[in-house]
Amino acid sequence: KKPHKTPKAPVVSEPVQQPVPVQETKTSGRFKPGKASDNPEQELQNLIGLDAVKKRILEIRAVLAYDQEMGIRNEKQSYNMMFLGAPGTGKTTVARIVAGILYDLGVVQTDRFLEVNATDLMGEYLGQTPLLVNEAFRIAAGGVLFIDEAYAFVKSVGSSTNSSFGDEAVITLLSQIEQNTDGTVVIFAGYKKEMTDFLAMNPGLRSRVPYVIDFLDYTTAEMLEILSIELMKY
Repeated sequence: KKPHKTPKAPVVSEPVQQPVPVQETKTSGRFKPGKASDNPEQELQNLIGLDAVKKRILEIRAVLAYDQEMGIRNEKQSYNMMFLGAPGTGKTTVARIVAGILYDLGVVQTDRFLEVNATDLMGEYLGQTPLLVNEAFRIAAGGVLFIDEAYAFVKSVGSSTNSSFGDEAVITLLSQIEQNTDGTVVIFAGYKKEMTDFLAMNPGLRSRVPYVIDFLDYTTAEMLEILSIELMKY
């Protein structure tokens, strides 16, 4: 007879929690991605004015380039940014340039650039807002998501009709930034005072946006120079 063997009890492993993937939803097609700057540093230098902005971006680039060269890579490092200033001060243009710099350095995986307004991310009924935010992250995955007029999330909280949409959007944004399996970088933009109120919406926001850049209004001379360049195109 063969000796009787007592069967071993099956090994039960602990369940591994996986981050929730950004899945395609019925909101698909609402957002159309653009492309980061192909020649970001040259475009940055060619901008009229914005000297302090240029200086700060080049400082950030130098630090990131050094980290890349030395192999310093913290998986939990956040590269999100906040651009503070009035409309028409070049925030969107600079965001596209920054996206190109981050792509060239290998900080982001793709040159995808998605520009949205905060109101684009707030739904018409409760439950739709998270779908819109998740869809924006799905489209921008691995690139840069630029959210203009982010202070609109705050204004919606004070509205009787949209009281929860801003909160829903911020909670979902923080969840996506926290998971961030694709390494997507988010750039928030808006007026300085209103953006301070935006940061106060949730204590987790400030710690996840390490880079803040102020955009001053153009001087009269700078505006005339910009106008002159634009007129030369016709």
